[in-house]
Amino acid sequence: ADAPAAPSESSLLSLARDSLNVLVRSVLLSGSVLALMVAVAPLGAAAVGAHAVVLQLWMVTSYVVDGFADVGTMVGSRLL
Repeated sequence: ADAPAAPSESSLLSLARDSLNVLVRSVLLSGSVLALMVAVAPLGAAAVGAHAVVLQLWMVTSYVVDGFADVGTMVGSRLL
């Protein structure tokens, strides 16, 4: 069997650019969570606990909405 062709330079550059965008987004999101935790910490343990609960609810909501967006993309692509 023949070996698969090596990826082109343009496809590798596209992959690197997309990966960089995801990396920057992830670092900024983590930094914003850290900044909020630092801002809440002086308010006491109850405030930190409340912040953690709200953050978890926010993340679950985000995952649910992202799931609907993915399904919408898949259904929409079949209509093309």
